[in-house]
Amino acid sequence: KPPWIFQKVEDKIFGSATMDILESARQRRAASASSMSPQASRGDVVDMLEGLRCTGQAFVVFGTEEARNEAVAAIDAAGGLLFHGARVELHAAKHEPASVLWKDLVHKTFCRMLRRILVGVGVILLALITWVFAFYAPYAYYVMSFNYSYGVEPGIAASLAFTMVVVVGNAMMYYICGE
Repeated sequence: KPPWIFQKVEDKIFGSATMDILESARQRRAASASSMSPQASRGDVVDMLEGLRCTGQAFVVFGTEEARNEAVAAIDAAGGLLFHGARVELHAAKHEPASVLWKDLVHKTFCRMLRRILVGVGVILLALITWVFAFYAPYAYYVMSFNYSYGVEPGIAASLAFTMVVVVGNAMMYYICGE
């Protein structure tokens, strides 16, 4: 029988992950209105889990840093954890769970990465074209067509209005590029 810390690690990894996957499968089945029953059998869950591609890494989130350190020390002392014929090692992560972008932690193939890059570049170019024609071009046209003879400057209201249009356009671009 494995030491108590191994059992806790296995419960953390496989207990909640299996329930999340099972719930996700139920939601997909309900959304697709398939003829399968909404209750997945153990075989369905096993088939789904075996069909997943993994990265060879898993993350365990502990309640406290002390519990994490205790688990790392126990598994290191045992020389690792044997799971389905493979030795599992446990290392302390450098980042706190709250600072990790979990949605971006996926198995990345070259094609998937290339597709994301191309979609990102396309979205940014589309946003840039929109920004140029919807935000900057009216401002530039107004500034270029204003009659500056005899030192006349545009009024404060016009200047402020166009400045705010450009600021909103810039904020939109910052947001899109950040995503």
